[in-house]
Amino acid sequence: MHFVMSSMDSALQSLSILPKTLLLPGNEEIQVLNRIPLKLPPIVPPIIAPLLTPRTPRRHLTVNELLRSLRTLIRKKKGTKKGKHECTRDERLRIHSYHDARLTVKQIREKMPTLTERQIYYALLHRVTPQQKLRKRYTVLNTPKRKQLIRYISQNKITRREQWISIPRTLGWNCGVEAIANAIDKEGYGRYVARVKPAIDERTARLRLQWAWDHVGWTDEMWKRILWSDKTWAQPGKHRRVWVTRKKGFEEVYHPDCVEDKVQRKIGWMF
Repeated sequence: MHFVMSSMDSALQSLSILPKTLLLPGNEEIQVLNRIPLKLPPIVPPIIAPLLTPRTPRRHLTVNELLRSLRTLIRKKKGTKKGKHECTRDERLRIHSYHDARLTVKQIREKMPTLTERQIYYALLHRVTPQQKLRKRYTVLNTPKRKQLIRYISQNKITRREQWISIPRTLGWNCGVEAIANAIDKEGYGRYVARVKPAIDERTARLRLQWAWDHVGWTDEMWKRILWSDKTWAQPGKHRRVWVTRKKGFEEVYHPDCVEDKVQRKIGWMF
């Protein structure tokens, strides 16, 4: 009956019309005294509380507690066993001194109770200051061999122009071209293109030097009175660069062994 009333009231409220009498299922009539619309309370679904299980309540960490925990993790050493004492350099010296005094390992252990017998054996079998291996490439050619290499290269024009790949075979060394290149670089030498200049004798060189000193003070107006030729020679044959081994910089640029002589050829064309 309550369900029927609630459904009828909801339908009538949607139409906003209330009759004078209401007909019930048993043919009973109920008089409606006033025409005020019925207001039913809203239907609220029941809230079912979850089952509470006994457990530890959660608590959020404060900022100070979080920082304190981070400091603890940072200070904690990893890879070290608890209670293990590391043998220091002074303790290793004492172990070797006791051993030189003809003390046994057990006697040394009694005098140094913080160490184990294994640590004492290890200290006796190794050096007092352990040497770590260098984590880099070893030098194949030492200083005496590098000096010998420079003396060989600086002999004449042929050795200056010799390729580095053939030097180990000539000197009888068991190394590669990279070792030769590193040794030459450490000694301040390198591979450069030979400068080309005319081959002149000593008399011609003195005359040219004297001419240069005579005209070193000329002004631009004096040089403008000279007629310069723009003609050039073209010669047939192979034109390739010659590489020589010399010091870095300009010290040996015009060294007689590092210069390629320019020979006047009979065949050529002038343009």
